[in-house]
Amino acid sequence: MLPFLENRWKPIFTTAFPHLLIFPFGEMIAFTIIAPYLNRPQLVKRVWVTALISSGLILGWTVLLNISVLGVEVMQKSTFPTLTAVGKVNLLDFIERLDAIVVFTLLITVFFKASVYLYSAIIGIADLFKLNRYHRILLPIGTIVIFLSLTMASSFSEQGEEGFITEFVSFVMFVVIPLFMLLISIIRSYFKRKLNEQ
Repeated sequence: MLPFLENRWKPIFTTAFPHLLIFPFGEMIAFTIIAPYLNRPQLVKRVWVTALISSGLILGWTVLLNISVLGVEVMQKSTFPTLTAVGKVNLLDFIERLDAIVVFTLLITVFFKASVYLYSAIIGIADLFKLNRYHRILLPIGTIVIFLSLTMASSFSEQGEEGFITEFVSFVMFVVIPLFMLLISIIRSYFKRKLNEQ
């Protein structure tokens, strides 16, 4: 793990911006869509901060573990470094082959992640088109998502290549448009306040 900050702060900042703005922090837009529909919206800030800190600690621990087990070079070349690291576990020639647990956990988390994305997209579309109930568009949007997931990329490597193309689009969708909408909201509230004062 040493030397720490061998190349100073520049590689950290160039990795963090704009890549970390898109993933995972850009994905918080899905949660901002869901937030008004929660049973106890007063707990949103506490849960959000707790989830942010705990997930950051878990990701930091996972990266530290992967670097310690695999080394930097192998970790950078590996598609799923955690899966590779867990595959090396051999405790007393009895506890081994734990990679099945990692794959199962990965599938469960991807399922929940896709469910949150689909739910927030459907709520957003229903709100955009002023629909009373979102249940009418659930089946068509779900069908489109399944179709696109099967036709966009035939393999993981092809998906990686497509991901580089859509990085600019993701930056616009997750950063530029929300900041633009925030600016419009601030301007509208300013003019509304001015009109109320007159």
